[in-house]
Amino acid sequence: MLAAEDEFEFMPNELKATGAQLAIPERGIRASVDAFALELVQETPVEEDFFASLSAGVASLVQEHFSPVVETRMFEVKFCLPMSTEADAENAMLRFRNEAPSKKLEDEFDMPLLTRKIEFSFESGSQRLNLLIQPIAFEAIRQNRHNPVLQATDSQATRAERLTAQTNRMPQFAPYAVFLEMALTEEKPPLSGDEDLLNVLIQKANKAKKYYQFK
Repeated sequence: MLAAEDEFEFMPNELKATGAQLAIPERGIRASVDAFALELVQETPVEEDFFASLSAGVASLVQEHFSPVVETRMFEVKFCLPMSTEADAENAMLRFRNEAPSKKLEDEFDMPLLTRKIEFSFESGSQRLNLLIQPIAFEAIRQNRHNPVLQATDSQATRAERLTAQTNRMPQFAPYAVFLEMALTEEKPPLSGDEDLLNVLIQKANKAKKYYQFK
C-alpha cells in the first residue's frame, strides 16, 4: 500500500486485515486489493492511456510484492447514453434490438416484450467477450463535498481537497439512460499484457458502438 501511495499518488480509503482500498479521487480512480483479487475502477475517464498504464503499473507492483498466481485478467468498459424519460430509453432499446426473432415471438404469444435487453457472449481461445445493452434509471445520486476540519493539518486539507475534486469531476446525469457494457476476460493470462488486453477491448467496443450507432 505504501509503495502504491509513493509511486502512483494513491491515498488510503480503508484498511483491513485482508487487504486495502486506495483512491486517486481527482481522477475518479478506486483500487482494492485482497487475498483474492486486485481491482481498479475509474469513473468518467478522460485519459484512457493513463488508466492503461496505471493498471499495468499496479499489477506489476502486486506481482513484485506478493508473487500471486494470476488466473484471470478482465477489463470492462461502460458507455452511457443519457435519456430524458423512461419512454426515450425504451424507444432506444427498440431501435437497438434485433426485431427477429423477438418480434415474431411477440406476435406468436400475442404479448409485447417486457424486458428490453441485449446480451451476447463471444469466445475465442482463452478470451471471452460479454456484451450487454440495457436501460437503467438513476434512482438516487449522492455527491459529497468535503471541507477540512478546524485547525486541519496540511495532509488533512489536501485530503479534503482531493475528495472534493472527485465530486466536481462528475457530470450531471439525466434521470434515465441506456448503457452499453462490454467485458473482456482472459483465462491464465501472461504476467504482462494488461495494456494489450485493454486495447483489444477498446477496439471491439468502438466497433460495437458503430454497429449499434451508440452515440
